[in-house]
Amino acid sequence: MVGAAFANLSDKLEIARSEFAQFLNIQPKLPDVVFHYTDAAGLLGILEKTNLWLTHFRFFSDSSEIVYVKEVVKKGAAALRDKVASTPLSDALFTEVMRWQDTPWDELPLFSFDAYLCCFSETGDLLSQWRAYGSDGEGFSLGLDPSKAKDWSTKFPVVPDGSLRLLKVDYSEESQLKLVNAALSSVFLPLIEIGTQESDSTTLELLARQAAMTFHEFVLQLSLFMKNPGFVEEREWRVVCAFRPEDGSPPQIRFRATPRGLVPYVEVECEDKASPGFLPLRKVVVGPAHSPAAACRSIELLLGSRGYDPGVIKTSRTSYRGRRR
Repeated sequence: MVGAAFANLSDKLEIARSEFAQFLNIQPKLPDVVFHYTDAAGLLGILEKTNLWLTHFRFFSDSSEIVYVKEVVKKGAAALRDKVASTPLSDALFTEVMRWQDTPWDELPLFSFDAYLCCFSETGDLLSQWRAYGSDGEGFSLGLDPSKAKDWSTKFPVVPDGSLRLLKVDYSEESQLKLVNAALSSVFLPLIEIGTQESDSTTLELLARQAAMTFHEFVLQLSLFMKNPGFVEEREWRVVCAFRPEDGSPPQIRFRATPRGLVPYVEVECEDKASPGFLPLRKVVVGPAHSPAAACRSIELLLGSRGYDPGVIKTSRTSYRGRRR
């Protein structure tokens, strides 16, 4: 009977995965251009190789972003818990869900795939982005046309097959709570349907754990594009690549040394559909800490040597109090 219960729940959770994927698959309107902030070395690498570096999601987010996602999940779970009757089965599920939220990020179990991310913004001249990612104003922002980028898809959910997804970041707590509620409800209902036929406390706990694991797979998907409303000015989009390393043909995993230790990343192509070997480049914004004339001339020479139109160069209009070079 226990084996049958697990098998039945597994079947229903698989249906829940499909339904939740359909729920999430809302196609956002693509901006004309998305901007990637980088330093001079990053600019050279992207132009020379026409590829991007995507960082493993566990090393990508700062701790405050992880804490925020956990708090949204806890808030959403608490709201749903208040609406349902307290039973040994429901209590076991919510206990398991909350336990995971109180577990340090690095101690959470590995999920069924790895995800790698790269950040973009709808705004190409934003002071906070220059300071955080654009070499404190001495960098550049590259404007790419997402509709022309080869193999970028806005379909959801993220599938662990090495394909690329372009996700719009959600900054609305109201929207985020609705997503958490939908994710938790999608595993709660099949759990109750199967679990009410069981009375053994150990079996109920194991069934709840199985449902909670599926819920946290959904949370992983949500965490790829949920962010604190305080960062809404960034208007961020993320390119995501997910795969299972054990499948044998993922992108090659590379590592870079940082003050935090070794950080895994992958390189993915970013070619123009109509012009192989070229980026879908529409703008290059020179950061506010540069001497505009000298910086623009060097970028003109660089773009010309790579076959790009120097007319895409723009200079930052952001007020900058730092030292200009």
